[in-house]
Amino acid sequence: MSTTKPESSGPEDEADAADEADSDLESRISALRLANDVDGLLALAKQYRAGTGGVPRDMRACLEAYLAAAELGSATAQHAAGLFHLNGGVVARDEKQAALQFRAAADQGHLPAKVLLANFYELGIHYRADAAKADVWYRNAARTAGVEHEPGTAEYAKALADLGAVRYCLELAQAKETPEPERARLMKVARTYGYRPTNEAGRDSDVPRPSVVTADALGSLDDSRGAGATKTPITLSGVGLAPTPKADPAKVAAPIAKATEPAATKKPVAKPGPKVDVGLGATAFLFSLVFAAVGLVLGHVLRNLGLEKLEAGESLPVVGRQVEAILPLFVGFLAVLPNLLVYRLAAFVRAALVGIAAAIAGEVLWGLSQHFLETRVMQITDFGAGGLLVGLLIFGIFGGAKPGSR
Repeated sequence: MSTTKPESSGPEDEADAADEADSDLESRISALRLANDVDGLLALAKQYRAGTGGVPRDMRACLEAYLAAAELGSATAQHAAGLFHLNGGVVARDEKQAALQFRAAADQGHLPAKVLLANFYELGIHYRADAAKADVWYRNAARTAGVEHEPGTAEYAKALADLGAVRYCLELAQAKETPEPERARLMKVARTYGYRPTNEAGRDSDVPRPSVVTADALGSLDDSRGAGATKTPITLSGVGLAPTPKADPAKVAAPIAKATEPAATKKPVAKPGPKVDVGLGATAFLFSLVFAAVGLVLGHVLRNLGLEKLEAGESLPVVGRQVEAILPLFVGFLAVLPNLLVYRLAAFVRAALVGIAAAIAGEVLWGLSQHFLETRVMQITDFGAGGLLVGLLIFGIFGGAKPGSR
């Protein structure tokens, strides 16, 4: 009786299995991205970080799923991607990318991201150290968390420290009356939210720093704590940290002085350029173009009908005998206001200024006897609408379009 030995799994078989897994991951993420299924991407990320749902534990795959959800505008995913870039390990440590992701999440009301962004300004991480900007974001985070205490009070400092505000963690840790266990807890919270002690030479000390975002750390992301969150203190214990040694009060003053020293003494940090997203900008512009076309066409058609009614001696509803007001009204309601749905307010305001400049140009040309349209109001209105569209196209491509407009 003969027996056949099972074929051994060699390097080629392992490589094929890895390629198949990568292909499966890419296919799943692509399908969820095309369906705008943010919840599905977040669930996939959780599966890969925990090794559940029939997939192996894979932090790189977890990051890929978070990045896809972040592109679709998920504040939770943006915060998670920021942690990966801040801590390194799965990807190289990149403070710029971390800051960009935290800022995107903070702009959507994500509480931990607001605290981290404030700490970046407080400690000079990526940004130049700026205590005033840090204070703006600290207050913003306090409002989001529902902190009712007045700034400057001990209760306010305690509440902000519990949220992860490094400034207040260090202040309370320095206080002589703070018990040693509480001092150690405050320093651990500070490290969790970006603080790194420095030695006298200004370099990182030998205190362990996280090198990878662990599954336990990302477990805290299940509670996104966005706008409207309660003031329950946030704990992110275990964000890739080794056991925290007791803080030495003598070493705390140096980092504070370093974080608040005048900007002129610190090495300038290049600011990131505007983020270009042609696809998102083009999608938002198509939305604007459709509404602008409807508003202009209806405005012109109804104006002409109004003129006919006036000639017949009839009065018009709303505008009375002011027929020329019809076109601006329709353009305003259909070609201008809907843009607030797909563009960020700052981009919309800039585009509106371009439209106003174009309208002024139309007025000036009319005064110079350059009559491109039938009436002065028509020329001013159409020029203004055209300028608005040009501004929306430009500013939309350079980060002005809302992620949800894709």
